[in-house]
Amino acid sequence: MSEDSQAQAKKARAEKLIQVMQELKVEYLEKFPQKIALLKRLTEAKDYVGLESEYHKLKGTGKTYGFPEVSTVCEKLERLSIEKFPQKLAIFDEAILFLEKLNRIYQKQGSLELAQDAFMRSLLDLTEK
Repeated sequence: MSEDSQAQAKKARAEKLIQVMQELKVEYLEKFPQKIALLKRLTEAKDYVGLESEYHKLKGTGKTYGFPEVSTVCEKLERLSIEKFPQKLAIFDEAILFLEKLNRIYQKQGSLELAQDAFMRSLLDLTEK
């Protein structure tokens, strides 16, 4: 295989990978509302084991699919779900609203500066103590 042919094959593989990742990103966004709904049910049931598991999953998949804000937020929420401190219970209700807002932003192909968000600052205050 000539260098030109190798370069073309490499470029074709890279383009295919980009296409597959874009398709996975779209699929992730399509399923994100279902994940939020599950988190809402788990929050209402005060199912901290379930919350820990679901926030852990979202923490891992967020960055992988191109949504680093999800990973950042869910890492903190996973930690809080393990700790189960009563004074922190309200944060899980707020988290649902935040994730719904984040979903709307993502659907419009936008992004959010976490450092500027009031919920994220509250979350950091709770988890950094």
